[in-house]
Amino acid sequence: MSKSQLMRMTSTTVRRKIAQLIVLGLMALGGFLGAHQISADAKPGASAGERATVVRLVDGDTMVVEIAHKRERLRLIGIDTPESKDNDKAEKEARRTARDLNTILALGRRSFEFTQSKLPPGTEVALEFDTSPRDKYGRLLAYVYLPDGTMLNQLLVREGYARLFTDDFNHRYRDLLAKEYSDARRAKRGLWRND
Repeated sequence: MSKSQLMRMTSTTVRRKIAQLIVLGLMALGGFLGAHQISADAKPGASAGERATVVRLVDGDTMVVEIAHKRERLRLIGIDTPESKDNDKAEKEARRTARDLNTILALGRRSFEFTQSKLPPGTEVALEFDTSPRDKYGRLLAYVYLPDGTMLNQLLVREGYARLFTDDFNHRYRDLLAKEYSDARRAKRGLWRND
């Protein structure tokens, strides 16, 4: 990165970049993951064990669950569904995708309805956490497994109701989800039906 680029960055951005470099350096040295090293051939659900009960869905990729007698907001790792409510994020998504807001909201409702069909309130699920258990909003981050053992995150992408969303830390199944996403787009499933 050039000196002029660094000077244009805000101090927050510089601190974030430094933190990312430190974390990446620790990971490269093996000091961060230590005994929790994840193999390249990790199997979905292999470390799922925490049990939760679905209280309600917020949207296609966020829900409220009860864990150990406490209610928590939980966000599915590695995926993003369209917004189902008119808000700033929906408007930003409409601009980014060159689709009108009503189309974004309709797609969001389709994703929500698909998720709802798989997770009615009271459904007991298994949770698998990755490197970072919470996001910047305090929500739990997890791969969610349905009673039949199916990973919901993967199912939403496979059926075309979610796109990929990756961060710097939680990417255990990034390659698996990327393949499912590519297959869903190519087969024009779910939201990609009209692309």
